[in-house]
Amino acid sequence: MVNNTVLVGRIANDLELRQTQNGDSVLNCTIAVNRGFDHNADFIDCVAWRQTAEFMDSYLSKGALIAVEGNLRTSTYENQDGRKVKKTEV
Repeated sequence: MVNNTVLVGRIANDLELRQTQNGDSVLNCTIAVNRGFDHNADFIDCVAWRQTAEFMDSYLSKGALIAVEGNLRTSTYENQDGRKVKKTEV
């Protein structure tokens, strides 16, 4: 089985670099990807780790054109209201 995703789009939010408790760098962002056949875009959540996260924080900003390659991952968690939330990200 193959789980590989390639996206080309623009960074849709301000980047924020954080550190995990282990000291690893992590950066979350949203990529706006045009559908091509209409004027709509899909907004895809992406996560970068370690050196990639630090590079993105140093050299990229909101609106930058970016290519992303990674795996789709789906997780489920409970929000503050106690409702189950399903999240898919690259």
